[in-house]
Amino acid sequence: METSAKNGLLIKNRTSFENSRKITTVVFDKTGTLTIGKFEVSKVISLNKELKEADIIRLSLALEEKSEHPIATSILKKQAI
Repeated sequence: METSAKNGLLIKNRTSFENSRKITTVVFDKTGTLTIGKFEVSKVISLNKELKEADIIRLSLALEEKSEHPIATSILKKQAI
């Protein structure tokens, strides 16, 4: 058995695993499945040069203001920063 498998890493498709080195961006939705137990907005990056960080935060606040979801709450806390 390979060392990786002994340590809990199972690779089903070697080609896909090798192609993963080409990944440049990972986007997660707000299901809360990837957490460290504390939700917070740590970084805002605009992919549109016309939208500044403040614009993105303002739009996000407008979208999340009625939500009680824990990640929506963390977005609302970003307003105070």
